[in-house]
Amino acid sequence: MRYAGLFLLGLLALAAMLPAAQAARDGVEAGDGPSGRAPVGTPTAEADHGKGPRAGDIIPGRYIVRLRDQASPKALAARHGLRPQVVYGAALKGFAGHLSDRALQGLRADPNVISIEPDTIVTANDLPHTQSPWDQQVLPTGVDRIDADLDVTAKIDGVDDPLDVDIAILDTGIQPDHPDLRVVGGATFLWSSCDGESWADDYGHVTHVAGTVAALDNNIGVVGVAPGARLWAIKVLGPAGWGYASCVIAGIDWVTANADTVEVVNMSLGGGDNPSMCDAIATSAFCPKLLWGLLFPALGTSLHVPSSRHRVKYAALFRCTTG
Repeated sequence: MRYAGLFLLGLLALAAMLPAAQAARDGVEAGDGPSGRAPVGTPTAEADHGKGPRAGDIIPGRYIVRLRDQASPKALAARHGLRPQVVYGAALKGFAGHLSDRALQGLRADPNVISIEPDTIVTANDLPHTQSPWDQQVLPTGVDRIDADLDVTAKIDGVDDPLDVDIAILDTGIQPDHPDLRVVGGATFLWSSCDGESWADDYGHVTHVAGTVAALDNNIGVVGVAPGARLWAIKVLGPAGWGYASCVIAGIDWVTANADTVEVVNMSLGGGDNPSMCDAIATSAFCPKLLWGLLFPALGTSLHVPSSRHRVKYAALFRCTTG
């Protein structure tokens, strides 16, 4: 069963309560899995001075390659002697990875290549936290703003009666054993290869977002707009709250490919101009099975998308600029 109107209003409220994001949190440390080493070609941080990668920073030598619909990403890459680190096939056709000048020259001459753009840094948008005692339930500001507690579908009454809907949140992951959330699964898309094993939240951002979206209607913590909805943690940002645009696209690609299960998607990130990300979102949002809720404040910058591709439906404060 789908509750499009309810979730649209909820995600609008969620977006409305998000402030402009910090470009990077103090004390950011670059990491690539358990080793803790910064990925090759990635901006590194100076924790002592609070300096780190900013939303929109270019990742040196790494590119996102978009192809025409009829092209095979793996076959085209092979023709150019390339082994891409990540391949897309659902939200858009293409691949991403580190490319030499020679490889770039060959790809730019290929008629099946639509565009080649630098990969960039994407960051989490910080949220104001609702302070609440753990032994009683609190109605968060954003949830109260849209009168979700009066909605007959949400039926917020302190009695746990979970809604039958699946929501994917693309961000820093979700705490899998949180007692106030119903987390059913996830996927990880991080660093050079846009993969990983754990989708648990090691930053704290999305566990809070998830509470606003779908915290259980019980007697603890907060209650969400869609109480008890099944949550999918799509981890595209690392433990310091930032990641690669190419990996965000991989997460969008995963959600689009799993539209038979996932019904609602939320993403509240900060990033610079990235047409490929916007096109991936636009294509995914055209899928009749998915409802998207988006926010891209990014300290006043916007993602850019050509006007012919500005098709996102139900987008909350979607700030891809038209050109």
